[in-house]
Order: sequence, then structure tokens, then C-alpha cells
Amino acid sequence: MNIKGYGEVSAIRLTHKGCEMNFENMLPVVYLESAPITPATFAFIEFKDTSEVEMMIHMLKRFRDGCIEGMGKWEEKR
Repeated sequence: MNIKGYGEVSAIRLTHKGCEMNFENMLPVVYLESAPITPATFAFIEFKDTSEVEMMIHMLKRFRDGCIEGMGKWEEKR
């Protein structure tokens, strides 16, 4: 996996070398905190194979779950 980016990003480009597949997504404005969108604000993530894609998905799910656990959960009190 190859990741290139610098500072705050406003867009993410995913590339898979073997399939020659590209996916690009602009981040919602709410996350950007008024950062201007320029070519220098792209993050490029290049995957060598689908096992790297699966590894990234697994890692992000674990990260999300850890963040949710750290915030706590709301429970109804009776």
C-alpha cells in the first residue's frame, strides 16, 4: 500500500494497480473547516491487491469501534 498526501486533505483518491480501478471522493465541507480545495489537498492511496483493501477496511472498522467505545454509549434509565 502506498499513501501520499500532505496536510489537510479535501479529497481522497483510491487506486488499485492490478485492476486499474480509480475512485475519487471529495470530503463534505463540514469536515474541511474552510480549507480551500486545491490539487495539493488530495490524499492518494494506492493498493497493490485486494488483501490490502480488506486490511484497510478492517483497520478502519476497528478504529471506528474504538472511537465509539471511547465516547461512551447512551442507555435508557428506567
